[in-house]
Amino acid sequence: MKIAKSSLTRTAAPVLVVGLSLAAFAVPAAPAFAQGTPGSVVDRVGGTVRILARANVANHMRVGLAPNGHLIVEDDTHIQAGQGCTIMPGTDNTAADCGTATGSGGVTRINAALGNFGDSFFSTAPINTTINAGTGGDFIRTGSGNDTIDLRDGVIGNDAATCDGGGNDTVVGNLRDVITADCERRVRI
Repeated sequence: MKIAKSSLTRTAAPVLVVGLSLAAFAVPAAPAFAQGTPGSVVDRVGGTVRILARANVANHMRVGLAPNGHLIVEDDTHIQAGQGCTIMPGTDNTAADCGTATGSGGVTRINAALGNFGDSFFSTAPINTTINAGTGGDFIRTGSGNDTIDLRDGVIGNDAATCDGGGNDTVVGNLRDVITADCERRVRI
């Protein structure tokens, strides 16, 4: 009778058992996005459209009204449409229609959270918008709603915002961030 086992058997057997155990508890992978992981996600809950940029992506977003009065959200880094929004056909997953933007039942607020890279956000929609620009050197332009923009990222002078006037806008930024005069309230910290 052979009592001694080889060192390979003593090492390989526990590794095999651990590997099989971990595989039993693994979470199935999420379905792959057609163009890779989207750079942002957009959804609509009631009258609020929420836009969330993914970290480690330089997002280039645009928000505006289509001729049919719907709110369209675009991101060159691709966008994933959540509840209340749908990907627009023929856009290669770069644009989402978030439904009626004006009149009864329309969009009353846009909330956007940008990521940690240099992002841009351009809106021509006359809807109250709140933006957290995140970190990185960002450029923000909002439409004629009453907008609130937070540029604070702890870096002096790397962000810029313009508000296109017509509203009651507030921008808070770091020293030397560029905040144009059409943003009615400008605070630099």
